[in-house]
Amino acid sequence: MGDAAVPALVEVLTQPRRGRDTPEGEVDIAIANDAADVLGDIGDPRAVPYLQGMLGEHLMVVSRALARTPEGVDALLEALGDPNESVRMEAALGLGFAKANHASATTALATALSDSSQGVWHNAANAASILRHADPVLVASLATVAEKDSTEHVRKMAARALRELGR
Repeated sequence: MGDAAVPALVEVLTQPRRGRDTPEGEVDIAIANDAADVLGDIGDPRAVPYLQGMLGEHLMVVSRALARTPEGVDALLEALGDPNESVRMEAALGLGFAKANHASATTALATALSDSSQGVWHNAANAASILRHADPVLVASLATVAEKDSTEHVRKMAARALRELGR
């Protein structure tokens, strides 16, 4: 159905449904994840505001779905400034799957490595290893985190990202 399916998928994504393990009035996570994944595959920019509104709700594929379109990547870049830590974490990870705007994504990931949240640092380092775009500023930021971060798992993630980038 392609683009014609977008309105129905957006409704599935945003309307509360009672699933087997979902309390009344909440979105069924499995169904929402499937709808987000299909919306990402379709790549219609009309879905971007709805997907962006789902960031921070721990739907695994929303940030990856956003990363499939230039408008979605822009939404992820904007979400890195959100006051909600969960939104920033998901946005950082989603940038690892960016299909467009690689230069903006790598610059944003380098900035995210200095976020106030260790979860954002961790996801930014992970995203850098997935994206595999060896921007010099990103590599320098990863090297600093790998060397100086106070948390071992964040240092390891940054070191892994550097290995993935061939540095």
